[in-house]
Amino acid sequence: MPSNYDGSPPPVSQSRTLIVRVNTTQTQEFLVLSRVPYGQWIHWWGRRSHECVKDKAFCQKCADSWPDKWKGYLHCLTDCGRTECFLELTKTAIEAIEAKMIDGQGWRGMRVRISRTSGGAKGRYLIDLLEARADPEKIPQPRDPVDVLRYLWNAKKTPVQTA
Repeated sequence: MPSNYDGSPPPVSQSRTLIVRVNTTQTQEFLVLSRVPYGQWIHWWGRRSHECVKDKAFCQKCADSWPDKWKGYLHCLTDCGRTECFLELTKTAIEAIEAKMIDGQGWRGMRVRISRTSGGAKGRYLIDLLEARADPEKIPQPRDPVDVLRYLWNAKKTPVQTA
């Protein structure tokens, strides 16, 4: 097949998996690929999250008494199955989904519709589980969010000032 370029072709675009936080009243739908949520303790400082290992001997932010919270991540498809993402949810939202799940049905293949009562992080989650489920054998394999989170935690770090 002939190339569309003279010389060297451009580099191949790297796919990026996004962390999605539902912060609007606009409803968003997700197809869950995960078998179970991935739990992670994080620290918040300003508008950024930072990794927490919940051990003051190894976590300087715990030793410095930074605020922490638990977040759950689900590997999902969104945008009609075109885009992979990791849906970030609070413990309360994860528990609300679990309370609506039918016994014996797992997370994988579940379709969920989520919005907030008001814009921003202060609104309560509105969660609906849709009856139509995807066949777990026919959807992509799940991934955990560790690599994406570590990339984000290390991006845009404040540069060390030298005298």
